[in-house]
Amino acid sequence: MARRTFDSFAALVAIGFLVWLASSIDVELAFGVSLILAIVLYMLCYLAPRLMTRIISAPRAFRLDENYGHKAFEMQVVSYASYHSAWLADVTHIGFFVEGLAWSVLAFQLGGVPALVGLVMLKVAQVRSYQDITFGRMLVLLWLIVVIAAGLIPSVSDSASLLAMGVLVVLPAWRVIGHVTEPVPPGVSGSGMFVPLEDNGLSATLGLSLVVGYVAEFASGIPFRLADVWAYDIATRAFGYGSDTLPSRSDIVHQRAMIFESGWAAAPSTAHLVTASSAGATTGVGV
Repeated sequence: MARRTFDSFAALVAIGFLVWLASSIDVELAFGVSLILAIVLYMLCYLAPRLMTRIISAPRAFRLDENYGHKAFEMQVVSYASYHSAWLADVTHIGFFVEGLAWSVLAFQLGGVPALVGLVMLKVAQVRSYQDITFGRMLVLLWLIVVIAAGLIPSVSDSASLLAMGVLVVLPAWRVIGHVTEPVPPGVSGSGMFVPLEDNGLSATLGLSLVVGYVAEFASGIPFRLADVWAYDIATRAFGYGSDTLPSRSDIVHQRAMIFESGWAAAPSTAHLVTASSAGATTGVGV
């Protein structure tokens, strides 16, 4: 009961914060700064994984090769389930396809129809790599709807680009707030384990991870990161979808339990996240 009361209070605070945020910021400036910081974050995930492990836990998940292929998709699905175990996180993470629409609107504004065609071709290639025909068809249909809508929205709204930027600035903040009820993940917790916030305590590293977490959430909203992962999570949880090539819901839950018990290294799909370059950070040794 106390946990649910805290979650509800956090949700109310989140809504109030987002209303204030949307009404008080320079959207174009906020979007530009967030975009630059997201590019820096992606670079650091390649160049300084040990440092980034202490801040965002699993920097390898942002690598391009970890977002292509059915094994990579399994890792993303299992790690997503591990990061999002409370109802507030579920509520705050329902906007990935809205962000996909916002990115598509910006792509159309910059490059017209060829940009949208290019986006669809890249998504089809990524979806095919999951090696699940039924789920892949569903995703392609969803992305076609998103892209078609992105081509139509600018014709009915003169402020389509500004609205798209606003969505891309606000929804990542919404997701960060959703994480305040989650356990502190490996690396960020100073160990290789998920640790409840009340046991972990507050620290400068945790504060930095919340700030960088906004940038990470902004970077996760691009069409090639977590939208498909979220869709699979919902398909297996809400609709009981089963796959011959991707993990079942029971397997996801089992691997998540292993991770909660012993860290990333315990589950077969996430063991490689504990690389030699980040091992010191995930065991709490060094910086």
